[in-house]
This record gives sequence, C-alpha cells and structure tokens, in this order.
Amino acid sequence: SAERSPFLLKNQEFHNSLILVLSHEKDMTAGVILNLSASKGLDISIAENDSGKKRTITIPLRYGGAYTVKGQTSYLWLHAKDSLRDANVGAPINDDDDGKIYKCSQEQAIQAIEIGVAAPTDFLVVTGISCWTSGGMQTEVSEGLFEVVPTDYVDRVWSALQTQEVLNHTNIMKHLALIKEAWKAGGNSEDNQNETNIPVTDGIGEGFDEDDESLVHNSDVKVSKLSDDALRSWVATFLLGAPTLGA
Repeated sequence: SAERSPFLLKNQEFHNSLILVLSHEKDMTAGVILNLSASKGLDISIAENDSGKKRTITIPLRYGGAYTVKGQTSYLWLHAKDSLRDANVGAPINDDDDGKIYKCSQEQAIQAIEIGVAAPTDFLVVTGISCWTSGGMQTEVSEGLFEVVPTDYVDRVWSALQTQEVLNHTNIMKHLALIKEAWKAGGNSEDNQNETNIPVTDGIGEGFDEDDESLVHNSDVKVSKLSDDALRSWVATFLLGAPTLGA
C-alpha cells in the first residue's frame, strides 16, 4: 500500500500491506497479501536425509485475502531463492514472468528441504487471495492507493518476511512491527526516513497547520497512527479472534 494509507475506515488489512499480483486482466486483478501471518501454521513431515527418520516442522501461514479459488489447492507455496530457481523448483508466478518470486507445490518444497537445498524459512505459504475489480489493481495504483515495489527490492522484502512467525496472543505487537518492517523494505528508505522525521504539533495553537493532511482535522493526531490502530484492531479481531487485544 502507499505511504498515505487510504485504509482507515475500510479494508484495514491492506494498510502497510505487501501484495503479490498473481494475475491481471482488464477488469480484475487477483493477488495475495504477503506480510500478514495467520494464527496457525502448516505442519509438514520431513524425512531426515541420512536416517530417513521423520520430523514435523511448522511453517507460518499467511493470510492472503478473503477469497478462495474453486477447484484449486488452498495453499500457495512461494520462494525467492536463486538456487531453487536454478534447480527448477517451481515456476514463475505467470508463464511469461521472469520475476524473482516463484510458486511451487508442497511436494517440491518438502523435497528441497529434505535434500538440503532449502530451509523451511525459504518458503512462504499463503492461504486465500484478494481480488480487485472495476479496473483491477492498476486503477488503485494510478489513484495512489498502492505503489509498485521495484524488482531490486525483492530480496530485502523477502528477508523481512522470513522473520515473521505464527501469530499468537503474546506476539501481536511484535507481529505488527514486523508487518511494517516488511512494508518499509518495499519502499524508498529516504521516504521512510522522511515520514519518521515529520514533526507532530503539540496541539491546536502556534505552529499548527490545519492544511497538513498527515494530521486528523483540527488535532495533533497523525492519520498514520489511526491507521496503525485500525490495523491492530483488524488483526486482533479477524486473525487472532481476540478483539480486546486490538484496543
């Protein structure tokens, strides 16, 4: 999403979001949110390469959106590792895409982990998709609701995403901080620094600028702070099922 969040009163899950576009057509775009960890993980069984002994590991699930695609698997496995691409683990998101992020099957991911060419943290597992109609995502980009992440930033975004864990009652604040950290990794570092350094007035009075759109009208409260609070409430309610933690 863009720096000036338009997601205060609705669609709060898109505040500070990173969206991976899966398909784009004239009237609809389908994509997944990458930086919202769910409150459960996916358990997979891994065979030790030397002994064959099985062990269970848990990979955090990502909330990709509110929709599912009928007839398709409920989990989307993704990676952005050069060695896995070179080993033909998976395929580009789109057939004509030469981007850095690949999709693969759960079986391919497990095999790569078992033979030692990948670690569990190399993969993101997403459930659910998000959809945009009426011109698709391109319209919202044109309106400034979202910004395009340069390809050169994918590695640092992926590194930030790899630090996220399964959401629970004790790590919600850390989870929210990591959401923003991953989001900031996808933007210009100078812009993020400038946003951090914007002064907030002490109140209505000397130096107050009623035309400052970064503040709520006639107050010293930043719009971004309200948007952060709205995202916290959404995460606590819809991902964790604990609305009181969103207060």
